[in-house]
Amino acid sequence: MFKKTALLFFCIACIGLTMMAQRKSVAILETYCADNSLNSSYLMMIGSSIETGIIKNPNYTAYNRAQLKSLMTEHEFQRSGIVPDEQIKRLGQMAGVDYVLASEAALLGQQVFVTAKVLNVETGQYEMSDNELMDYTPSAIQRGCQNLAAKLLNGGSTPQEVRAQGTNPVSNSEYQATNISGLNIGLPQPSKDVAVKAGLLAYWTFDNSNTDDATDNGYDGNAIGSPTFINATPNGYGKALQLQASKGQRLVIPHNMIPATFTLCFWVKDFGTGLLFGEPKGRGLAVRSDGTLYFTRWDAIFFQPLAFDYNAQEIQASGWHHIAISVSSGGSGYGGNMFRLFIDGRQVDEKKGSYWYRSSTIQFGGAITDSESSMDYNAAAKTVVQSMSFKLDNIRLYSRQLPVSDIKKIYNSEK
Repeated sequence: MFKKTALLFFCIACIGLTMMAQRKSVAILETYCADNSLNSSYLMMIGSSIETGIIKNPNYTAYNRAQLKSLMTEHEFQRSGIVPDEQIKRLGQMAGVDYVLASEAALLGQQVFVTAKVLNVETGQYEMSDNELMDYTPSAIQRGCQNLAAKLLNGGSTPQEVRAQGTNPVSNSEYQATNISGLNIGLPQPSKDVAVKAGLLAYWTFDNSNTDDATDNGYDGNAIGSPTFINATPNGYGKALQLQASKGQRLVIPHNMIPATFTLCFWVKDFGTGLLFGEPKGRGLAVRSDGTLYFTRWDAIFFQPLAFDYNAQEIQASGWHHIAISVSSGGSGYGGNMFRLFIDGRQVDEKKGSYWYRSSTIQFGGAITDSESSMDYNAAAKTVVQSMSFKLDNIRLYSRQLPVSDIKKIYNSEK
């Protein structure tokens, strides 16, 4: 009986040693930030979260980062900047680990981008690399870094994809490579060639922290109430404009430039109830409290709003979204105009209506009221639309009604 018990324990021990032998050990270098946009507390959190993600994988074990730091200090390894590959390999050999993980972080607006690569100590080659884009909050960083560790230990991918938490990856062909401290990382960049040029009247990008028209037409806007230019944009590049209703902030385009047939498209984020854009005398696109997107007083016969069936609640609190409105001129007959609504590159609704063509200035944000009540057949339909706060980027105005294919090109070029 004793021999059988001893044999059983011996077998269990052998199995345990075999499993331990199969587990790979990973040493984690301190996370590096080239421009010091992230302080030491955030860098420590990033490294610790990556370590936690490794520990959760039963096939790997994380080498104690304090021991690695002590080893680097003792042997005078480079402690600042990107550690040379040869030093990483030698450090891994001295620590007796299978892999060494090096990571780098950068603050992009209100998000944190972390890229990491894993060196095989035996071969001296990088076998795994990946990256993650996450919100600039402790909880999001912890989730994002643990997700990054999980991707790395499952084989990783080439570092060509940047993806926000919970979103679908975008094809690599839609990115241009950008270099961060020598690491080839695909960050979204706007194309040098503006997508869909035909009929482009004006393009406000806000990338230079101003409201200038990016075309040669000179339709510069005026920022009223000192709104803020922010780094958080749809693709992480350039600037966007943040409008706060409580401060009376709005963007005014002081040119009579709205033609009879046009397409207006823009990116919007964090909007609620009120005016998106409109002209001072009461015509514009607004959002009701129930999420209905509607044109105010664009029915020229009864001065009634023209409401879309699409409900904006789907996009009001879920990040950046691209909205495009196209209106065709159908002559003076009632119901002769076609209003089309596009969300994120696809058409979601269309309505027939009618409006008096009148070239006018337009504004984004702010409030509008109908100053032509004496002309109304229905005084009760007088338009009063409140202002609301929202973030805004990449406004384009075209002198034609764009087809779906062009709307999709614009969306893909800026997302």
